[in-house]
Amino acid sequence: MKILYVSVLSIAICFAAALFVCAGRQGQAATTTGTCPRLTATQYVAGDGGVLKGNHYVIMVANEDCAQVEGWVKKIVAQHVPGQPDEDTKVKGPAGYACTASPDDRGHPYQGKCEKNGDSNTGFQWIMGG
Repeated sequence: MKILYVSVLSIAICFAAALFVCAGRQGQAATTTGTCPRLTATQYVAGDGGVLKGNHYVIMVANEDCAQVEGWVKKIVAQHVPGQPDEDTKVKGPAGYACTASPDDRGHPYQGKCEKNGDSNTGFQWIMGG
């Protein structure tokens, strides 16, 4: 009987500890490094005669929250930016980030990157496709 009591008590303590840890993390952003889920956003048209068309983007992050970055990328690729297709130009990104991108044939930044405070260890990149 004592073994059963100790086992049940141990399980209850582990369950309570797990709830405490999970509850503490709900308000924090889920930062990650790697590839985020494919994003659907503004259509891009690139290549000779617009042979590359679509509205899917691949996003790569370094110490960033995919959900937050997805919102930023949607805003960035909707912009019209100056410059020749496939040439890097500065684009407006989130506050505290330095961003450059390449416009497609219609002036939308279909590929680019943003680094927080110039630190390549914290930032994100996007490219057409996926």
